[in-house]
Amino acid sequence: MSRDRYEIIRSCLHFADNSVDGNDDRLYKIKPILDMVKDLYSKYYVSGRDLSVDESMVKFKGRLFFKQYMPKNPTKWGIKVWSLCDSKTGYLLKFDVYTGKGLDSNKGKGLGASVVENLFEGFENKGHVLYMDSFFSGVPLFQKLRSKGTGACGTVRPNRKYLPCQLPIMWKSKDEELVAVVWQDSGRVNILSSVGDTGTVKKSIQSKKGVREVDKPSLQAQYNKYMGGVDLFDQFCSTYPFNHRSKKWYQTLWHFVIEVALLDSKISYNLQNRKKIDPGCV
Repeated sequence: MSRDRYEIIRSCLHFADNSVDGNDDRLYKIKPILDMVKDLYSKYYVSGRDLSVDESMVKFKGRLFFKQYMPKNPTKWGIKVWSLCDSKTGYLLKFDVYTGKGLDSNKGKGLGASVVENLFEGFENKGHVLYMDSFFSGVPLFQKLRSKGTGACGTVRPNRKYLPCQLPIMWKSKDEELVAVVWQDSGRVNILSSVGDTGTVKKSIQSKKGVREVDKPSLQAQYNKYMGGVDLFDQFCSTYPFNHRSKKWYQTLWHFVIEVALLDSKISYNLQNRKKIDPGCV
């Protein structure tokens, strides 16, 4: 196929009937594809125990009213995507596109809790442990996950509801199902968890006086070890991107769907074969 023919076909590529009014759904132009892959990535992959949820950015600088700007991210402008990944391999199990406020009433739970519950649907009662940052973490969410056979661990904001006004170094809920620890690293770090305990592990720190060992909460070490699943996925995406630029936002998401399929296929293949595929080949 010639380049010009490919460009013509690509310019006419649509995934929904434009004659049908889809204004009630902000993603209606790409909705058939998103519905198709919603549970597809996790259908043929048996994930490990530890999963992580975080936000990703699909690079896009065109005109779009739910485009996001995140100055601290490597990809500053784009479409925000909530991602659920295997903590060890970076395999993306599910994702959900954030379309801004207005259409979803989060039923009083807050955006973070709603995102986690939507992404984790279908993974309940399988013994998973879910890791997340302070945007998602909260006592009601962790209790709900625990009732569905799922552990949870994450950083937490000290002003979250149902936490003490002054969070002590170690805290347990009345039913002793949740535990929180505070550790002073380069800054104050608060960890909330429904798995693990308040034990400590040794950590070596380089200082002006040489290397010294300090006691570090085991929950902090556990969080650092298993939280990076989404970051690992983002690293693969940024290193070997699917370079097909477009001014049409729905085609950008279509390219993202293809990229996820390529990366997940590469991870699945490498897990089952001794001869690995180099990441640059995907």
